[in-house]
Amino acid sequence: MPPMIKPQLWILSGLLLCPLVAQEPAPSPEVKKRLEALQVEQTTLIKEWRTKMQEAAKAAEANKGSGKPIPAMPMRPDMGALRQKYIEAAGEFPGDDALHFLLPALTMSGEQKQSQAILTKILTDHIESSAIDELGGLMPHLDRFVGKEAGESARASLVKHGKHKRVLGWITFAREESALRGNPVGSAEYDAAKSTVKAAMEAAASDELTETVQGLFTELEKFGVGMVAPDIAGIDLEGVEFKLSDYKGKILFVDFWGDW
Repeated sequence: MPPMIKPQLWILSGLLLCPLVAQEPAPSPEVKKRLEALQVEQTTLIKEWRTKMQEAAKAAEANKGSGKPIPAMPMRPDMGALRQKYIEAAGEFPGDDALHFLLPALTMSGEQKQSQAILTKILTDHIESSAIDELGGLMPHLDRFVGKEAGESARASLVKHGKHKRVLGWITFAREESALRGNPVGSAEYDAAKSTVKAAMEAAASDELTETVQGLFTELEKFGVGMVAPDIAGIDLEGVEFKLSDYKGKILFVDFWGDW
């Protein structure tokens, strides 16, 4: 099935990123009501897009081998209009209440310049708000939304401000991740990057960051290139039990896959 027909990975990442709603301070009843209405609209939009993708998949399967072209389908729902509603709602509420709308709007699909404008407004008008910490997990991916130059400028501003420990921890992780992935485990470069990231992780006191960092360490140090693979056990199509170690010394291709 063509990749365009099965974008579940994007759905997962999109649902994780889009609802970046500030947790502190708690929204007022008016803000909460408006947010809930927008979130219902967002959920409906995603469901409608998913239905169209499923219909396209069925049509592609039915026309398989017929030579008929498969119509192009968008890889994600168009949230441009909904994003504008979030931005307009932010303008209707004073002070940090606006953040409850600006934060999710930042990661919705739309023009990069609009994302840059949203981020600039967040950092200009709300830099002292504790809700800025909600930007933490976005730091490694920020450039995708606002571009490299704007992303670097935003991270520099947050580092200069220096008060949002969770965000600073994520910025350090984002900065050092390439050194961790690009150097052999146990090398001086790897150990230096690991020490820097661990210190930032401990200062951030963020469960999410800790889980991400520890996950990367496990990936690189237990499952990285050159490491001995875990002795996976299973049952083949004939019902015969096997272990990965049964094939030690042989060239082996292991394909992990799933269907949702």
